[in-house]
Amino acid sequence: IKVNSVDGLSGVGRIYVSLKNAVNIRSFDTNANSINIDTNLFMFGENVLEYYAIDRLNNKSNIKSDTFYFDNSAGLSEVQFIDENNINLVNIDTISAGLRIKINSREIHSEYEAGIKDIFYKFNTDTLWKTYTTLIPLNTIDERTNEIYFYSIDKVNNIEGVKSIRFAVDITPPVSRLQISRPVYISGQTLSSETFTVIDNTVRDTIFITSKTAIDIMSIDTGA
Repeated sequence: IKVNSVDGLSGVGRIYVSLKNAVNIRSFDTNANSINIDTNLFMFGENVLEYYAIDRLNNKSNIKSDTFYFDNSAGLSEVQFIDENNINLVNIDTISAGLRIKINSREIHSEYEAGIKDIFYKFNTDTLWKTYTTLIPLNTIDERTNEIYFYSIDKVNNIEGVKSIRFAVDITPPVSRLQISRPVYISGQTLSSETFTVIDNTVRDTIFITSKTAIDIMSIDTGA
């Protein structure tokens, strides 16, 4: 930050500057026409800069004051998995393709910070970062263990460190099997083993059983 003073007659004699924040008050002065204030001297939050000048005849300008909010803190982002009712599902690591990803980012101390400008994300080994604008559908994601990387940038270009979350997408329904043990008779077929297995109800023939026949229903999930 640079404070300038101009006097077209006798000339600038001295510039006085005061920097006030919650921690301390610092004062600066110079006999030049300008003075630079190092922003490293600012503290997080509110800082008030007051300044005035006198000319070589001791004419004093009005005291001016500007308030600055020093923000060197990046945002804080998180991923949520949202269902069709816009409900956030928590503590899950395997999800269906019908869910969507929502990325939230916020400033930790919102009253003193500039606000979030952009959120970026990418999946797995992608090299291109995308700008997050709306819920991300998962119907194009592979059925495997995936990883989403994400971070935010605020309005004064504080950059959040990259975060990631791993999750698996499961789009394969389970396979149901009906296993029937002898005595059993299926019309038009000769059984060559002690049991007969019906997969996904593909057998359309008539099945005859007795009270001694054992029937087991099994379901196998080969998805994620």
